[in-house]
Amino acid sequence: MDEIIDAHIHTNFKDELMLFAASQSKVRFSLTGLKEEMDENNVFSAVSIAIKTEKGNLSPKFDVLSSYRCPLTNVVNITAVNPYKASPLDIRKLETVAKEGKIRGLKIYLGYYPFYPYDKVYSPFYSLAEKYKLPVIFHTGNNYSEHAKVKYAHPLNIDEVAVDYKKVHFVIAHLGEPWLIDGAEVVAKNWNVYADLSGLSEGKLENIKDFDLSRLKVALEYCEYKRIMYGSDWPLVPMGQYIKLMQRAIPKQHHKKVFYENAAKVFDINQ
Repeated sequence: MDEIIDAHIHTNFKDELMLFAASQSKVRFSLTGLKEEMDENNVFSAVSIAIKTEKGNLSPKFDVLSSYRCPLTNVVNITAVNPYKASPLDIRKLETVAKEGKIRGLKIYLGYYPFYPYDKVYSPFYSLAEKYKLPVIFHTGNNYSEHAKVKYAHPLNIDEVAVDYKKVHFVIAHLGEPWLIDGAEVVAKNWNVYADLSGLSEGKLENIKDFDLSRLKVALEYCEYKRIMYGSDWPLVPMGQYIKLMQRAIPKQHHKKVFYENAAKVFDINQ
């Protein structure tokens, strides 16, 4: 297998939700563990999404500027944004770290926060993304927390902002699982929309090995593998096993784009 870019990992090694996930997947959740897994699996670069949780939920008090950033030079840092902190002062602070290159993208947690992607509360973030060429990643589909509201996380909602902000690259994380075909339609229709394949299976090794790929294959064929990126959602899964799973789902002629080229373009990753 050629070099890989993992377009979706988490590296806040003190976060209680991530620590629980790692205990289920048996991943060594540490900076050393991350480096070892990347080296062992030919992962050239990874995209780390900084997040903080409290009792398994995102907090309205979450401060994007205090979120963890991975220090590895081959890891691209993305910060989650908090719609409850969208004042002009908050946006200026966020712009400062974007200008300094400390973040390379934004993550919006649909469902965990009760706003649709086209809600005006996110408009300042999209304007910032357009100005600094920051991709915007959306959590879509299943919500981990029972307190989240899943209607906000349907991938069809991404079409609204994709049409209105043509200069921004948007990423549908998890391809909208369980609405995979809906996510594939939004990707197929909009040239500025990508999707990652992270988090479709998680936890124990047998969960990954026994995962039914049939629905995913239909969705990927529907959008003709356009703008699809490999991602693992590490530490929810071991990198090596998830790579093997996605290799089974994707025809070999599409491997280079899915496992490397599309993410290199979206996140401006150079060899």
